[in-house]
Amino acid sequence: MTKDFYFDKKNGVVTLRCRALDMAGFEKHCFTTRLGGVSTGDLYSLNLSFSREDGKTVEQNYRRVFDAVGFSGACALTDQRHTDNLAVIEGGDGFIKSDGPTDGLVTAKSGICLAVFVADCAPVLLADPVKQVVSAVHSGWRGTAAGISAGAVGIMKERFGSDPESIIAAIGPCIGACCYEVGDDVYEGFGGGSFFEKKENGRYMLDLSGAIRRTLERAGLAPGNIYESRECTRCGNDLYYSHRATGDRRGNMAGMIEI
Repeated sequence: MTKDFYFDKKNGVVTLRCRALDMAGFEKHCFTTRLGGVSTGDLYSLNLSFSREDGKTVEQNYRRVFDAVGFSGACALTDQRHTDNLAVIEGGDGFIKSDGPTDGLVTAKSGICLAVFVADCAPVLLADPVKQVVSAVHSGWRGTAAGISAGAVGIMKERFGSDPESIIAAIGPCIGACCYEVGDDVYEGFGGGSFFEKKENGRYMLDLSGAIRRTLERAGLAPGNIYESRECTRCGNDLYYSHRATGDRRGNMAGMIEI
């Protein structure tokens, strides 16, 4: 983990936080871990995916996170399909579900938490302290290759007047280059790049976080405003859910942010 991030523990709920977001006034943000919830078995213990177990259990886990971080209670959720689709959230109460496949959310409304779900893919949180706009993005290799984070920056710029150089980005825990072996399909999907390292067996190790950094820099963010946790979910499967480590026998974590 880099010095720009730190772990926070409240009432047993362990989250990872970005210092730069705190300092910019976005204290209501977090990257959840798998610790501090009430889920059991393979989902132990802070699963935030409604598709993986009984909704009442998941709601208890959300309440624990809301209390630990200070979220207001309204929470917009994605319907993730590894697309580059983004939605603007204008309002709502309780759990606000996306209308169709959506892998990223943007809002300028206070009191609404944006949440994206991960278990090796990267959660990306974006915040503009000048225009008071935030975004949460689910960025797996397909979304990253399609430039979903740049799409979120584009919405913040075009719809809300954000200057990309004012936007702060935090890239949360995801599978690291140490563990993310991919084939030609992924390499070709990106058109190559310095974030691939070719192996002797002809496959590649992909630096997903580094690829997202490149996307954000090309979208106009200042390099010094992009923060990478460099926490590998597969290496840290005791702390994080990881699809590469356990397949479907897992829950989902979340990247969450609120104005």
